[in-house]
Amino acid sequence: MAAHHYVPRLLLNRFSHDGVHLHLMEKGTRRIFGSTIANAFSLRDFNRISADGLPQFHDLSEEALEPDLEEALDRSFETPAGAIIKNIVQNERLDLQPEQRFELVKFVVLQWYRTPGRFFKQQEDMRKLIPTLPQPTNKMRPLGKAGDGEDPLRDMRLFAMPFEVVDLALVLQRADLYLHKLDESEFLLGDDPATVRNASIQLASNAVAPFTITALGSEVFLPISPQLGIHLHTRMDVKRGDIGRTIAEPIILDARHRALLNQLQFENALLCVTCQSGDFPDI
Repeated sequence: MAAHHYVPRLLLNRFSHDGVHLHLMEKGTRRIFGSTIANAFSLRDFNRISADGLPQFHDLSEEALEPDLEEALDRSFETPAGAIIKNIVQNERLDLQPEQRFELVKFVVLQWYRTPGRFFKQQEDMRKLIPTLPQPTNKMRPLGKAGDGEDPLRDMRLFAMPFEVVDLALVLQRADLYLHKLDESEFLLGDDPATVRNASIQLASNAVAPFTITALGSEVFLPISPQLGIHLHTRMDVKRGDIGRTIAEPIILDARHRALLNQLQFENALLCVTCQSGDFPDI
């Protein structure tokens, strides 16, 4: 058994004050407490796929049947994005080649998609369509746990996650990409990136939840350091095939806009948020 991070270490390292520990605030109680990078924002075996959850794939090899999702996420999403984020933080600019831009968008989408809160929301949406689906017994195990038979959708959702993330990233290539910067104070980092959907757009009751972030006017914000954050804004119709703009120069935010984004981080979080200093003034 292993602790699988749904907020990766490459981000948590930047929000640690000493390279090991983190300051956390619990959403439900606003209690401030300490934890470590190794333990925070993780669940035991959260990404482990069990063969029992994929009965229709018995004709596949054992390796294909039980893919190491944790390793695949690191290899295909986190490692490529980590090098790009390191360069952005050092230079405070979005000087990106097209392939780098796509890797960064993929990573932002992955962070939005893979949190426990997102899986729980997907389960709720699926239950609206299929009322006979079982209720999860634990909100932090929204799709059951590996091999426990609690929910037959669990492993299928995990198995499909990398493919769905790439599909979403292909659509969100059409969004504009900005870098927000703070000269003073800091961003909070939550366990679910802040998202805002255009409230004027009415979605069908059976709309697939992940694609709500591709709607015209929707936005996603992910802090990549205490002073820098990546912002995707879908300003054009997603039916168009254009690649969105990449704004190289950072946009300097004032205290009001910082407070708004930090409040969104807190509201979107399932369990807690972190900041480097341990000061949580904006929530």
